[in-house]
This record gives sequence, structure tokens and C-alpha cells, in this order.
Amino acid sequence: MAHRASPLPAPKPVATGIRWVGLFLLSTAGCHALIVPIDWGLSGPLEITEKDPRALRPKAGPDKSLAAKTSQTSETKVSGGRQPSTEEAPAEPPSPSPIHLQPKSASDSPEADAATDAPDWPQQLAQLQWQPTRDKPAKSSATPTYGWTHAGLEKLLQALEPAEARKVLHEAAKQSAGPGGATAVIGLARLGDVEQRDRLGPIAANEQLPLPTRQAAVEMIGYGVGEGDRDDQGTRQLEPLLVDSHPQIRAEALLALAKSTGDEAHAQVKRALDDHELSVRVAALTALGRLPGPESQKILVERLTSSSERLREAAIHALTEFGDATTVYAAATDTAWRVRRAVAQSLAAQCDARSKEIARTLLADRSAEVGLAVVNALAAWPLPDAGAILLLAAESDTPRIRQAAIGQLAQRWEPATTLSIASVPQAQHDRLRQLRQQWSEEFQQAPPATWTSVEKRNGTPLPKKSQEPHVARAQLIEWLEQYMNQDDAMLEASQQAATQLKAHPMALIELCQYQVLDQHLLLDDAVYTELLAQGDPQFRWVEQLGSAEVAKRREAVAELIKLSSRQALLPLALHRAAEIAVRESDPQVWRDLLKAVAQESSDAVQRLAHAAATHPAPEIRRYGCRYLLQHPETSHEAVLLTLLNDLDPAVQQLAVQALGAGGQMADTTPLKNLLASDNKELRVKVAMALAQVGSSSGPAALERLAYDDDAAIRMQVATALSSIKNEACIPTMMHLLQDNHAIRRAALTALKETAGTPTEIPAKDEVALIQQWQEWFQQRPAKTPASSDRQSHRPRKSTPQS
Repeated sequence: MAHRASPLPAPKPVATGIRWVGLFLLSTAGCHALIVPIDWGLSGPLEITEKDPRALRPKAGPDKSLAAKTSQTSETKVSGGRQPSTEEAPAEPPSPSPIHLQPKSASDSPEADAATDAPDWPQQLAQLQWQPTRDKPAKSSATPTYGWTHAGLEKLLQALEPAEARKVLHEAAKQSAGPGGATAVIGLARLGDVEQRDRLGPIAANEQLPLPTRQAAVEMIGYGVGEGDRDDQGTRQLEPLLVDSHPQIRAEALLALAKSTGDEAHAQVKRALDDHELSVRVAALTALGRLPGPESQKILVERLTSSSERLREAAIHALTEFGDATTVYAAATDTAWRVRRAVAQSLAAQCDARSKEIARTLLADRSAEVGLAVVNALAAWPLPDAGAILLLAAESDTPRIRQAAIGQLAQRWEPATTLSIASVPQAQHDRLRQLRQQWSEEFQQAPPATWTSVEKRNGTPLPKKSQEPHVARAQLIEWLEQYMNQDDAMLEASQQAATQLKAHPMALIELCQYQVLDQHLLLDDAVYTELLAQGDPQFRWVEQLGSAEVAKRREAVAELIKLSSRQALLPLALHRAAEIAVRESDPQVWRDLLKAVAQESSDAVQRLAHAAATHPAPEIRRYGCRYLLQHPETSHEAVLLTLLNDLDPAVQQLAVQALGAGGQMADTTPLKNLLASDNKELRVKVAMALAQVGSSSGPAALERLAYDDDAAIRMQVATALSSIKNEACIPTMMHLLQDNHAIRRAALTALKETAGTPTEIPAKDEVALIQQWQEWFQQRPAKTPASSDRQSHRPRKSTPQS
């Protein structure tokens, strides 16, 4: 079927889930984040750092405040010391939650827990793994919040009285020198058994133990440090760990040493600032934030000029510990979104006029992660101070920010419970206006019109209105109507109105954006060409996109790229660009225009990308599909479905990939129909997309393709399995372990990405590793859809071995 354009749907963004792998966790409350892969080369031991969902059980104690809950579930705790080890992590890729493949024992199921009066505590201590928590370790507290937790140990301490728990832990420590015994020693140290503290050092240095166990031991040593001199028991045990061969142990030791107050601790931490491993240098900066003194503060300020955004981010978190709000807020204009997010997170520590100004500025940041951090930080503010900004965030163009703001308002202010998270901002505009008025009356706040000292430029703040004479909106509307009424009888009034409007360029932009984007009114072309184009260079270059000369159009888009590198383009400018670009026929202009908005994801940009994806020229459709793939949203589905039968194979495959990246589909039938295609590469992408949207047809199709005669197709399947991380595809991964060397390696990677690394698989060489995976798989209960009908579509002949 030939390609033809279709009406553009109204965008409806959707959030995606994320996870952390490695030393510390990020929130799973809808935030985008980084994935830090664990180096698991087949020549070295495989270590477990995957998070077991069963291991996170609530601790005993009073409920945490809303601020604490929000910060724990939504923000990165860089200052907590769980640091990744890569130099610069990729920006915000989506990923499903990790699936722990530890074979279940009787003690792991809820039914067994309820039925067993006397659990096998030594077995639980040995089998379950230590996990990093979302909580920030306390520097000193009678009831410290630990950075590492063990589900079996927590359960034991909650189920038994302290005396009985000590008895059980002593027995477990005697029975085993492995992970179970080490966990028992750490548990005894937590219960205040001073005699066990001397055993923590050897545990932390034991390379035969799992890395998380060693890190938990290092952290426990930190609670025994004193003034940091060499005669102190804790400091003596930490000293060899500061030069341990494993960077994560060195980093954990630095954070433990930061509990000290002596000069020796300062000296050790400063030496670590030159460590060759980035994660250790980050931990050193975090430790400096906990070691008071002007010298520490001076070092942190110096690191704000580092070329590594990870170091600048860590320095911001550490300076927040110092309470240096002036220096922290100065970094709100940093070029790296992670640094600006750290500034946004620091807002939770202080609530004053300057903090409110920074909050409004960062709420309009072009990165959704920064705006989301602002909303989460506001949970620590008193409601009268936070509410005005939350009401602004409730009308954000970014769904995650809007949902977080509405959710927080609904929890803290009864009238806000009538807001709907599912509604788009325009649908709630009137209700939000009523709420703002009600807020003003209830809390004696300023009228809503004066709340916004910084207006949105689709992610970049407009200059403050104080820079130009104030004028009432009603007056602006009157002048605008006079200007657009250019009859001969009113020509003089129209010219006078134009003069007045040009004297208020920012107010005019705000009014026009409201009229066009919120009220859906049309403006005369003269408003763009004669008023807006003269007041802002963005509109000048956007209008030049309509030139009849291709050279001028290319010049215009090149200038827009330069402007977008310094600040996000205005929503109205993007809206106008989309109107003009629909008629564009030059692929270079389209390519560069989409490059100019590559970091944006507003409604206006999505309309622009939809226009490109439905353009008559296949090359332009490819550019549009690439953007939709890079910014997956369910709102793209209607456009992408029209491209599934595109005559251009590249467009067709990109559309399939973009649909899968969206994460969900109302009807997967159009994708399933493509499984009968003669193009095997397309079938691989279709199967992958079906698996991504949760259809059982995807894993089954991937398994069939894993038996294809073409090794290149089998390799594509193995690579796809690493990306989708679907537990239903594990049987297919096991089959690919019998293939040639390259495919085996890809299948091993897919298994690790999907299943983690069970403790039973520490093999160093590939052959032994594959054998142990196979033994593990034979013990694993069959429960995947793909495995149930495996025999129905397997070819009789076996795949080649090499």
C-alpha cells in the first residue's frame, strides 16, 4: 500500500519506567534515568548487584514524612554514596525493572512465610543478597539509616527479640565463613556487639565474598570510626580498604571515613580526589561534603569548573550539605542537565525568596528531569510556599511534571483532589484558574497573574517582565485587535497599535502564545512577520523558512540550530515553524530543523515531527520517524500505524521500532500482521516491538527466528533480546547459547541483562559459564508463554555450532 498522509493526532505523552544497576538506585516513580552497566567480562568473576524486588520490605518505625517519601522515590541520592563507575552515563534511557532469577526456596514465598513458624534463618542469611537502599545513610544517629539492607536480616531482627536474634546470629556466624556468616557478623555489629567489629575488616577485604556484602561491611565499619587517628579501631580497618583493588570498595571506604572528625580523614579523602576511577573521585567529593571546614568547601567550589558533569553534580550535592545556597544556585545555568537537577534537588533544604525564584526558573528547564526534581523538592516546603509553584507545574506541557505536581497537590490540599492526572493541561485550564483564585483567597497570596516571575519558553525562561514597561493584558489585546484591523479607515490606529506592541515585545510574545496555544485562535501573518519577527530573532528565522529560495531556508534553519544550542526555542516559534515546514520539500532543511529541536518534546515539536513523518518524500519521513523513535510516546501511535505499510523499507522498520519503544498499544493486530512479511529483518523488529508492548506473540516470534538458517538473523535476535530484557525470552536465549561464538556472547549478554547473575554462576570462562547457565535453567520452573508451545515451531534440524 502506498504511503499517504493522515491527520495529525493530538499528542498524549506517557512516562516510562527506569532502573539503576550498580552502586546506587534511582527512583522508579516515573522518572527517566541512567543505566550504569556492570562490567562483566567473561574473563573475570561475575558479581551480583541486581536488585531483588522481594528484598525491599518496609522497616519498622514511624511513617516517614511526605518530603522524605517523595525524595526517596523520585530523586537520585548522589550524596548517599551509591555512585556509578562510568565517566559520563548516557542520558535518560528507558529500561524495565530487573528480574532476579535466584531459585526460589520455601522461605521466599509468602505462603511459606505464613506457614512456617521457625524459618531457617541461616539459609535466608546465606541465600538472599545485600541491596542498596534509597535512603541516605545518616552521619550520626541513634537509629541510623543504613545504605545497605538485607531482607533476611531485616526479617530476623523484626521477628525475634534482640537477645534471641543475637543467639541466632552468633550460631550462623560460627557455621559459615561465606556470605551467610558475613551477614550474621554485620547483623551482630548493628546490634551493638563490639567484639564483632574486628571481624568487619577481613570481611570487607575478602574478594571471595559478593561485592554488596563487602560494601555493607565497609559501611558498618564507618559507624565505629572516632576522631580519625590511626589508633582508632574503625580507621585502622578502613585504611587498607582505601587502596583496595576494587573501586567500589574504595568509594565505600571514603564514605565510611567521612563519619570521622579528625585531620587524618581529611587528608585521606583529599588524596582520593586524584584516584584514576571517576566513581572514587565522586565519592571523595561526597565525603568532603560531610567533613566540615573551609578547606573542604574551597575544594568543592573549585570542582564546579571540572569538565566532568558527574564531578560538578557531586560538588553541588556536597555544597548543599554545607548549606552554601549562593554557590549552589549559581550553578542553575550549568550546561549539564544533571548539574541543574542537583540544584533543583537542593531546593528541599531551603525555602526563601531566592529559592522560589530558582524553583520557578528550573521548573521551566528544557530537561523534564530538572522540572520533576523541582516538584519533588517542593514536598519539603510548607504548603503556603510550595502551592503557588505546584499550581504552575500542574499546567506543564510535560506529563511527568504535571502528574507529580497534581499528585502532590491532591495529597496536601483538599480542593486539588478534583484535578485529573489523566487530563491534558488545556482541559484543566479553567479548573486551575479557579484553584489559583481559591489559593489566593485561602492563603492570602498574591493574585495569580503575579505569581509567575519567569514564564516558560518551552524549557527556557523568558526575560523578566520588569525589563520592559508593565502593560495590562486587556490593553495588549485591544492593541492587537486594532493592529489586525488594517482597513483604510483604521490605518492610523493600526500603525499606532503596532508602535505600542513593539514597545512590549515579551508581553506580546506571552499574549500571542496564550492566544494561539491555549485559546487556539489564529493570528494574521502580519503579526508574525512585522511584529514578532522584529522583536525576537527566533521568529525572524522561522519566517525566513517560508522563503522561496532554498539557500535562505537553509540559512534560517542553520541559525535556528545555533539559537537552540543556547536556549530552547519558543513554543509559538515551533508552532509557526510546523505550519511553514509542512510545505517544505528540501530534505536538508527538514533534517536540520529536526536537529534544532532534537532535545525538545513539547506538543509543538511533536506536531513538527508528525508532519515530517507523514511527508510525501521518503527521506523526510525517515527523519521524522527517527525523532519519534528517540522520543517515544503513545501519542505517536496513530501516525506510526499509517507507516507500517510504507513503500520505503527504512521508514517501515523505523515506524515498527518507534511503536515498540512507546511501550504499549491499544491494538497490536497491525504489528502481528507484519510477522508474515518476507523481510526477515523486519520480522525481527516486529517481534521485538511486540515483546516491548507486552504481547506474547513477540517472544514466540523471536524464538522462531532464533532457529533461522541465516546466522545474521539469529545475531539480530540475540541483540534484540538484550534490548527488550523480557523474561519470557529466556528459553530463546538458552537456545542461542548453542550457536556460534558471536551469537553465544550476545546471548550471554542478553541473559545477564534480563536475569542478572545468580550466585551459582561465578564461572570465569565461557564454556563453564554456559554450562552453569544451562544447569540453572534446568532447575528453573517453566512459566513463560514462549516455552509452552516451543515444540510447535522448532525446525527439525539443529543450528550450526562453531
